[in-house]
Amino acid sequence: MNLRQKLEQYRPYNEQEDADRSVMLSLLAREEDILTRENSTDRKSVV
Repeated sequence: MNLRQKLEQYRPYNEQEDADRSVMLSLLAREEDILTRENSTDRKSVV
């Protein structure tokens, strides 16, 4: 199971976890390697 699948199955405990989960899924939709410095995502435009 990959990170995206785990996040999709995860049930947030509170509103903050739900918001964080949404951001992570959004980033993963654009790029797979969001947890490395090798990605092309502009971190300033995430939030």
